[in-house]
Amino acid sequence: MDLHEYLVFIPSTTFKKSAVIVNRGKVNEKYVLTSPLSPGYSGKYSDFIIKKENLVNEIFDKFREIEQYLK
Repeated sequence: MDLHEYLVFIPSTTFKKSAVIVNRGKVNEKYVLTSPLSPGYSGKYSDFIIKKENLVNEIFDKFREIEQYLK
């Protein structure tokens, strides 16, 4: 499995709530996500890990979801 085959497609609000904060309260504060990309992984980010080739389909699914709320 190649690391570059996968992306973490996560809403920013979810990411900010669950990420680890490095240098909290400082000018260079950063939010960090660490997650294995193993096929059998089932942690807090596993629902957001997608194959790069599925990105366009995932984006269109999100558009459809948003469209339901806007009607």
